[in-house]
Amino acid sequence: FLKDGDLTNYGEPEGLPTGRVQGITRDDEGTIWAATGGGLARLERGRWRRIGMEWNYPGKAAQSVLVDRKGTLWVATEKTIVFLLKGAKSFQLTQEWVEQVLQMAESQDGSVWVAETTRAVRQVALPGIDPKLLGPEVRVGSIGFLFDREGALWATSIGNGIRRVPFPDRYRGKTIEKLSNDAEIFTEKDGLSADYVTAILEDHEGNIWIG
Repeated sequence: FLKDGDLTNYGEPEGLPTGRVQGITRDDEGTIWAATGGGLARLERGRWRRIGMEWNYPGKAAQSVLVDRKGTLWVATEKTIVFLLKGAKSFQLTQEWVEQVLQMAESQDGSVWVAETTRAVRQVALPGIDPKLLGPEVRVGSIGFLFDREGALWATSIGNGIRRVPFPDRYRGKTIEKLSNDAEIFTEKDGLSADYVTAILEDHEGNIWIG
C-alpha cells in the first residue's frame, strides 16, 4: 500500500491468507477486500481478517471480487457466486455453480457477469431470473471481458483471440458459440500480437487496449 511516499507491505504476518492474491476491491464504506487462494479477507485497522462462516461465507478460497454500483460485494468462491448487500454482515448464496472465474464485472443494466476459463463469458443467473432474459453466453474460455461505453461486450479468450458483441440485448437467452457469426472475431490475422489475451481496457478516449 503506497500513500504519500510511505510503503506498507502486507503478508501472512499481517493476517493475509496464504496463496496468490487474485483480486482486490474497495467497498462503499472504504473497506478493502482481497480474494486469495487461501480465502476471502478484509482489512481491519491495519490487519487482514479472513472471512468465514461467521459471515456465512462458504468458500475456502476466493477467486475474484466486485463491488457493484449499489454497493453490493460479489465474490466468486472456488465453487459458486455469493454476494453481500451494502451494510450487511451475512453473505447470500446464489444457485450459480462455477469453476475458475478470474474476473467479474457489471454491465450497463446492472447485471453481474463472469469470465470463466473453462466455459464462457456470461451473466450470473440469479434465482427468479427467466433464463430467456439472461444476456448471451459467449462460449470462449476467458480471463477477462469488457462492456465499453457504447454497450458492446468484448470477450477475451485464452487461445482464440477476441469476440465482440455490438448489441448484447439482441441475443438474450442465446449461446454464441466460439466460431459463430453472431460475434465479431479478432485474431492474430487481424493484427493482435497473440491469440492468448490476458487483459482488456477502455481508456478515457474510447480506445480499446489489449494485453
